[in-house]
Amino acid sequence: MSLSFRTLVPVLTLFLAACANGPSKMLLDPEVRSMESQLGSGHSVQLQVSGNPTAAALQEGQSRFELERPATVTVREKVATGLMRHGFQLADAGVDRRFVVEVLKADHVVSRGIVRDTINVETELRFSAITPAGTRTRAFVDKRSREVGGRATLGEVSGELNQSLGHVMARGLNDAELMAFLSQQ
Repeated sequence: MSLSFRTLVPVLTLFLAACANGPSKMLLDPEVRSMESQLGSGHSVQLQVSGNPTAAALQEGQSRFELERPATVTVREKVATGLMRHGFQLADAGVDRRFVVEVLKADHVVSRGIVRDTINVETELRFSAITPAGTRTRAFVDKRSREVGGRATLGEVSGELNQSLGHVMARGLNDAELMAFLSQQ
């Protein structure tokens, strides 16, 4: 039994289409709802973002998507925009005000079930405002879990992690005590 070219092309096309899963890396691009104010009054502030959050070990039946870029890159971009919305000017170095953000955790795990998957997300950031008057530090955590029918998609998992990360960044940027301390004379 031999397959003709006309038979082989549709079979090969279906096989390749079944193998094409689309993107497999998650892009972090959360919406961060930070207030607009003039607290910064043009003060220069150096932004430092650090952290190399380690992911928890996966157990049988669990998986996670790889990030397209490190969480620290996204946090730096979003926090910089938030500080400027408060009226701060960003400086590279040589200023007496620093806003330090440590990414302690930005993780997700998908637990496979028979009928549904469970998406678990945990984000933890520590914010420190450092001025000549001293240091104020606040940490914020967001943990969430969501069940989805069938298999969890990249979009569903990305949505949960982006919401969590955006929520935690907004809490730090909208913390009245932290922003007031960073802007004090």
